[in-house]
Amino acid sequence: MAEHHKKIILAVDDVSMNLKMIEAILSERYDVRVAKSAEFARKVLSSEKIDLLLLDIELPGINGLDFLKELKNVPSMKDVPVIIVTSYSSTQVFSTAIRSGAAEYILKPYDPDTLLEKVSKTLEGG
Repeated sequence: MAEHHKKIILAVDDVSMNLKMIEAILSERYDVRVAKSAEFARKVLSSEKIDLLLLDIELPGINGLDFLKELKNVPSMKDVPVIIVTSYSSTQVFSTAIRSGAAEYILKPYDPDTLLEKVSKTLEGG
């Protein structure tokens, strides 16, 4: 049975180049939306149902970890997988992200294959 629509991924990062790279890597297989802040991400989330969220920690306004905690308290977002994509490599940040509900953690800079693999694995629940 053919799939009727591509899964929708929302990437949140304040650096345009990072968003362009994510789009370039994922757009062939997925429908990618981008937001440069948690505030803009909220607007996208209020109008669209997404399948996966790629979230940077360093954002203007509310940081990614606080935004993640906020989203996990929203009934419609509770079960949406979140992958943290960040340059923070400390084990404390990693464990806070996982405890807060992140499904996966990708360290920048990353290999395009790593991003694709972790996204498809997370979406397919494997």
